[in-house]
Amino acid sequence: MRTTVSKMAFQNARMKRLAKDAYDATSLETVRSALARHNTLRLIRYSNGGASAVTPLDLFCLEAGLDGLLINMWDRDSIFQAIGELEAELDPKLGCGLKVEAGAWKRGLDASLIHHHRYQSRFLDIIADRKSGYDFGARPNIRYNAAGLFEVVDPWGHAQNDALGAINYLQFYGLNRGLLNWDECSKEAQFNSVPALMHHYFWKICVWVDWELGAWEDKNAEHASSIGVVLASLREQATFLNTHGKNLQYHADGRKFCVTEKGVRELIEHCETKLREILPNEFIRSDKNEVRRSDVAIVNAMFLSALSGRPLLDDNMTLTLISNLENDLMGHIGFSRYPGDIWDGRVNRPGVPSAQWSHVSPMISYIMGEMYQRTGKKEHFDAQVFHFNRTLAQVNDRWHLPEAYIVDPVSNDWVSDANESLAWAQAMAICAFAGMKKSLNKSH
Repeated sequence: MRTTVSKMAFQNARMKRLAKDAYDATSLETVRSALARHNTLRLIRYSNGGASAVTPLDLFCLEAGLDGLLINMWDRDSIFQAIGELEAELDPKLGCGLKVEAGAWKRGLDASLIHHHRYQSRFLDIIADRKSGYDFGARPNIRYNAAGLFEVVDPWGHAQNDALGAINYLQFYGLNRGLLNWDECSKEAQFNSVPALMHHYFWKICVWVDWELGAWEDKNAEHASSIGVVLASLREQATFLNTHGKNLQYHADGRKFCVTEKGVRELIEHCETKLREILPNEFIRSDKNEVRRSDVAIVNAMFLSALSGRPLLDDNMTLTLISNLENDLMGHIGFSRYPGDIWDGRVNRPGVPSAQWSHVSPMISYIMGEMYQRTGKKEHFDAQVFHFNRTLAQVNDRWHLPEAYIVDPVSNDWVSDANESLAWAQAMAICAFAGMKKSLNKSH
């Protein structure tokens, strides 16, 4: 049986009084309005579309971001932020008072595309064998300066295929739903160059068996989560190519780079085959011969698939994965990233309980809501509400959504980590509200 609101570890007493075990449109709006009044879900971008991983809602947040690395932009975080911004724009009642700027989602997508177009040599050098894909520093940079979209000089593990896949996903998700117009977009070089070069890059590195670092930059392995995000993006890309009867083309490096539906569907087949081999594990092959059974990074792939209206593989696998995550990684507030994780947002801290991250429950809530909307099964709706309320429980007493909750080294109490508010968590909370609204509409 699912935990009720009364037994959840709410970090904000006022939020707990507003949460319900059963919602209707009125009670859901009461909660949303309270978060809007406190700027909890406000998302901010620079004028160029760049976005820091930490949203500077006030001086506290700004200092936290400046003190760490999260003043930088991660493609993954920015694209998930854009998805939340898009949900707020598509539903003006949902977005009312959240202070999410109109068109912010597209500027966020543009920022990632502009960066990778500016540094397209990173794709080209690996495609042409001038540099090795095994050199993770030579790969397309998925973390860079948010304000100028320039690369940063410090070394980083940029081998994160899910981040690139997320960009590809949002571009073709937008095109397939008429949110972007290809005739207009194709006039901008980055809308042609990045998907064309990324396609050839994915083939070059054999993305379905590529050993890369995954979402947490911590393990060189064949990550199911990365393959899954790439797969979700390829499905959207294939739909666009099929619907519009187009081949993408881009000229660079003295040659023509073409993307055909056939080439994309062959990549899809490779990724689906590999996922069936790895799942429900995160990886079964790694640099130290380790196997990781559970990792919340797989939620990224399941979420994007749900956003497209389909499961990553099938509903049974989705339910198995979520059950494993709940049994292995769900804490009293949030989720650990994977078993034995020692990162607390700033430093490694072995010997203490793992940090409990805040972005996972809202994503699971959306996934279960999409499944309920397709199947009408009440148990899926119950799971959606449960994780929606866990999302609310993670709002701290400053009305911020932090990256995670950690054990304070002095008091030993569970407290927000230094990275608040985390844009990724905020955006996914917006999506959780969007999913709840859709499910309530279906129920009535």
